[in-house]
Amino acid sequence: MAGRFPLLTDENVSGPIVAALIRQGWDVLRAVDTHGERSDDEVLFVYAAKNGRVFVSSDEPARAIAIQWIEQGRSFPGMVCWIQEHQRRMTVGDFLREFEALAKEEDPLALGIRYMKPRPWRRVRLTFRRLLFLEADRRGNVGYVAGEIAILHAPHHAADSEVLAASLSH
Repeated sequence: MAGRFPLLTDENVSGPIVAALIRQGWDVLRAVDTHGERSDDEVLFVYAAKNGRVFVSSDEPARAIAIQWIEQGRSFPGMVCWIQEHQRRMTVGDFLREFEALAKEEDPLALGIRYMKPRPWRRVRLTFRRLLFLEADRRGNVGYVAGEIAILHAPHHAADSEVLAASLSH
């Protein structure tokens, strides 16, 4: 199934992601347009399967349905999903790149479910800062020492930044 594939998005997929996929030429059908708001996941999943659409969701119960279908040997075009935390950490552009990457694969949904997640290596940057450190020797003498630290900045969370190295010069 190399190439773009038709999608059915549930109400948990944000509007900007849906709009961006449509702008990029993806065939996207929104569940809210076909079934209204707060539609039952099982009904949506069956609809997607019957209509040859890959189901897209960030909803845990929807993933459970896909897993159940796989365990039962039931056929469906596939599911693309992610956890809500990832939707908060990824940009619309990140999602578009992930979908386009799937479209380039020979059989991206061979296993039934594809999980999208942030790629921390995508937009990391390394900065160096020259600082003065307060240092105490073994006898308790305190003084300032010039030093440099290297900080790796991950894209969306300050918590993902970490100090890689610190070097002091006396």
